[in-house]
Amino acid sequence: MCEPCHSIVQYPNSDDDDRSSGTPVEQHVSRIGEWFRKIGRWLHLSKMGNGHSEAIKIAKLETELWLPTPTYYEVDWWRRYVHLDGGFRSHFGRIGRNALDMYSAENLAANRNLRVVLQEEALDAAKQYANACSIGNMTTFRRFLTTSLQKTQTPLKYVQRFELMLTRAGRDLLAKKMKHFQLNRRVSAETIERLTKGLLWFTRKRELLIPEWADDKGLWVPQKPCW
Repeated sequence: MCEPCHSIVQYPNSDDDDRSSGTPVEQHVSRIGEWFRKIGRWLHLSKMGNGHSEAIKIAKLETELWLPTPTYYEVDWWRRYVHLDGGFRSHFGRIGRNALDMYSAENLAANRNLRVVLQEEALDAAKQYANACSIGNMTTFRRFLTTSLQKTQTPLKYVQRFELMLTRAGRDLLAKKMKHFQLNRRVSAETIERLTKGLLWFTRKRELLIPEWADDKGLWVPQKPCW
């Protein structure tokens, strides 16, 4: 689906050698900049206002063929839900590569169990990353929405999903405000700025938001910054 979801690219981060500068994977993935983050044994990156493939291209990783295959996640930010996009593909280098017993029933069963554990661990890390970048609190979400609207080529998609964050009263009010915008064509930076301010206004009105956003007190008075 990609946009307007928050698209997350995740790599496993493991190496047998001790490196003060980080693993080879980390050294390359960290070039993405401010949206790169390491959580546990996993590396994450994303590019707001773009999908998975764009995030990888921006990081210039598509030519690094030795990198492990990433796992993709999507964050349905309007309902605060993180899920896999496709299959779980990330793996660590030595899992299941013992040539003496890799095809034994015992080894295959152990690898399946290990894969389940890794998948759960990876999903939890992706959720932590999503909280840090897009859905962890209202300040984080406003930053995500602002950045995404500035970068995207399809602002209407964000408005359509933002509508799902609102109660009926909120949707009716949004519909009235949207009459002043024409987002089905190329829009100016000034229009995006006005649109962003209009949407951010709703994020300060708890009574106009659905329970996923309105009822979680931690979103409104976070104990500490997510990032």
